[in-house]
Amino acid sequence: MRADREEQQPHHRSDCARKYCTGRLISVLATQSNMLIECHSSNDLLLELINMLHSRSGGVGTSSKSSAGGPRLPLVLQEPSWVLLKFVLFSKLQTDWENFVTVVRLLFTLQSMRALHSVVAKFSKDEQLAWTQKNISECDDFQALLGVTCRELSRLGIHATVGEMDITSYVWSIQSVETNLQSLCVPLLREAVLLGHHMYEKPLPTSPPVSSELAHLAAWLDLVPSSSHTSSSITTVKVLNLPREVLLQFSCDLVSQLPLPRDMPHSPLTDPLMPLVQNWGRPRLLTLPRLYGKLYLHYRHVKCKVCRGVPHDPALCLVCGQLVCVRSQCCQWLNTGECTKHAQKCGAGTAIYLVIMSSTVVIIRGERVYLWGSVYLDQHDEEDIDLKRGKPLYLSETRYNCLNQQWISHSFDHTLKRWGWHQQQF
Repeated sequence: MRADREEQQPHHRSDCARKYCTGRLISVLATQSNMLIECHSSNDLLLELINMLHSRSGGVGTSSKSSAGGPRLPLVLQEPSWVLLKFVLFSKLQTDWENFVTVVRLLFTLQSMRALHSVVAKFSKDEQLAWTQKNISECDDFQALLGVTCRELSRLGIHATVGEMDITSYVWSIQSVETNLQSLCVPLLREAVLLGHHMYEKPLPTSPPVSSELAHLAAWLDLVPSSSHTSSSITTVKVLNLPREVLLQFSCDLVSQLPLPRDMPHSPLTDPLMPLVQNWGRPRLLTLPRLYGKLYLHYRHVKCKVCRGVPHDPALCLVCGQLVCVRSQCCQWLNTGECTKHAQKCGAGTAIYLVIMSSTVVIIRGERVYLWGSVYLDQHDEEDIDLKRGKPLYLSETRYNCLNQQWISHSFDHTLKRWGWHQQQF
């Protein structure tokens, strides 16, 4: 009777009961973090941030060497997202919520300043001069910070030239600067929210509107009071919640860390030395040309990096772009072909190759091999394997997107059935 009742009751599985592997993946990475990256680098950066923000004189703790004694990038050129991930790995997931929020607040301060420097570097020389001449005592905190940053960057000659400016460069306003700052700082808060969700099992926030996303994420991370999570008036400076003197001094200290001579005039060489703040997209396979003939003519005479010769049967790795020799004795090592060796190095045993001489896509996964087909078709959407018909071939976006999706979702084993054994000869 009990079994019958249990069979009659429907089994409900809510979304809340769904389990993700991200937390366990972070735990595995944390156990191997000492062998992957330097252990004390993230702690050194956080200590430097604390010293610079809490020192009235500024510039304290700006050593160019890590605790291990090796050289280190200046604080202004560090990537806050990478520092946050290193902190999570090295803490072995044992840190409490208050310490995690403190680290996020420090790194958000660094990211905000780096973003402000990147935005102000797009100002024209006249715009920087106009902001520099404003009376800081009569401005609010954000305008004062903007004026000091313009003054420091103009001393280094970092500004937009006439050839670099477009029509939007002449209409910079407080609102446009704030919009650009939020677009560069919100991705860091998104990453912090995801890490906090998987580490402390806090429910994810609902999708907020774009105008209040900064306030919504900052309230979830306890950076601002929870009562203001729906307010669109929360700005970047309000999230920082630091005294004006600390903000101005911190901006000046970071500008002074830029590896530029003080007397260098503006030139194209100054652009790569500015902190690069951008949003990273999803990983994807290489971007291939539309015409296969262009690809064939380019890679037919490219030399292999292993044997230093032109391969008789070259193959292009669609993940990293390296050219390898297919079934060639010149690059074998311990009876293992170069394609198999490169697959172990590039994708932990999985690699996707485009064989140049046949236009065929070959997938290697461990000890197995699969002939996927071709992503280049003729005008009738037909393959030309081994290029026997000599017809012009064009890239099929549908097929290439399908291959890219199978690689992204790790679904080769589920969608591809006719695998063979390459016996280490591929």
